[in-house]
Amino acid sequence: MKAPTYRVPADATATDIDLSSEEFVFRGERLTDERSQALVDEFRRGAGRPSLTPGTGRSPQVGVRVTPETRRRLQARADKEHKSLSDVIRDAIEHYV
Repeated sequence: MKAPTYRVPADATATDIDLSSEEFVFRGERLTDERSQALVDEFRRGAGRPSLTPGTGRSPQVGVRVTPETRRRLQARADKEHKSLSDVIRDAIEHYV
């Protein structure tokens, strides 16, 4: 019998997960013990997304409000493409301008 597959939202939390009997997909990739340990190590280091502006250390941020329907459609697109919501919004902005 194949183990069930779960799509884990980016903001989800979990305590005890038996990765040997259940399959979890996180950011489009199957979560294994090794991958989960790498994520924990990254979190502990405080590593974040690399700057989009090399050499400056930080990328500027832009805040925007959208309707709940637009937010839902953006998230659906992100889920479908196995991307973060930020990546989809960034792609949309780059395409527009």
